[in-house]
Amino acid sequence: MKFLKDNLVGVLFTIAAFVVVAGDVFESNMVERQLVQRALHAMKEAAVPFYLLPGNHDPLAAGSVFLSGEFTAECPPNVVVLDGTPIEAAPGVTLVSAPWRSKKVTADPIAEACEAAAGIDGMKVLVGHGRCEIFSPDTESQELIRLGPAEAAVASGGVQYIALGDRHSRTAVGSSGRIWYSGAPEPTEYRETDPGLALAVTLEGDRVQVEALKVATWRFTEQPWDVNEAADISRLRNWLDGLPTKERTILNLGLKGTISLSVAAALEEILDHFEPMFAAIERR
Repeated sequence: MKFLKDNLVGVLFTIAAFVVVAGDVFESNMVERQLVQRALHAMKEAAVPFYLLPGNHDPLAAGSVFLSGEFTAECPPNVVVLDGTPIEAAPGVTLVSAPWRSKKVTADPIAEACEAAAGIDGMKVLVGHGRCEIFSPDTESQELIRLGPAEAAVASGGVQYIALGDRHSRTAVGSSGRIWYSGAPEPTEYRETDPGLALAVTLEGDRVQVEALKVATWRFTEQPWDVNEAADISRLRNWLDGLPTKERTILNLGLKGTISLSVAAALEEILDHFEPMFAAIERR
């Protein structure tokens, strides 16, 4: 059985039994109707089961986007919100979920779900969201995921895999190879580690295989550029012209040098020409 975690690119759906998004499907519960409709339409077209976990950005509380009229009216049959009820996602495979029900939690976000999973037969995939204690400077905070109980649940066979959301970079947790943050399917800022990935997870008996798949269609690009004479401006123009998918590229140009007024004017002219073609051009 193979499932994809945090993937929204249709070309990969043919290899997956189902897709899990482990929290923060939406940036907040106050998203526009158009965004909700487009997201649900994209998932409907993919024609594979989607399981969506409410996270800290979009908790399953009063006013939740998942309970809104827009969502419930447009939600296709292949999209299911994980509300904590165990769901058989594939024959013999149960999703055990730990949704956020408020913006803040006061206990380990997945501990209760780990305990519940132990009483369910067959393969269990636990879907949770939150920060693990190993990534926090305050290890005593009550809202952290505790690694010890999570690894114990995996070691005992209580769960076969734990899919976590919150971190934007792909990250393995612990030593079992069965607890992963898949990261965000698109980069969200400069200098992220392993952004724009989905994880294809295969469970076969006692074996688990986790494969990182590049799914990003957007780019954050930082580029230093020395500018001291007209030739440097010409090189910059050629470089900008050659960049692909400009409309999905957020570019940060680090300009450095001393130039004359005429070269400065030529620089502004080039940047004014290219800026509408890019998602954004930032200067530093």
